[in-house]
Amino acid sequence: AMLDAFADALAEADAVAVADIWAGRDPDTTITSATALAEAVASRRPGLTVLAPGSVEATADALSSRARSGDAVLVMGGGQSYRIGERLLQQLEARR
Repeated sequence: AMLDAFADALAEADAVAVADIWAGRDPDTTITSATALAEAVASRRPGLTVLAPGSVEATADALSSRARSGDAVLVMGGGQSYRIGERLLQQLEARR
């Protein structure tokens, strides 16, 4: 129900990565997907870097390979999304 509103808001970012959607309350995962949200964001701002890498681990890995000194990464979501920030931080610290 909120896909368009999310896409509008996310399209304002400098880049977007959407992890797999956590079906916490609604087990019907056929309603939408991370890919559908990423496509909706990309359609609003052609040329914007928009990724839908998959799992929280894959999302952290994708961010790690793209993040540069001075970047701010905002992680929001439910379920295991906090693991994106933890894994990303570990990977960035290992790169130092």
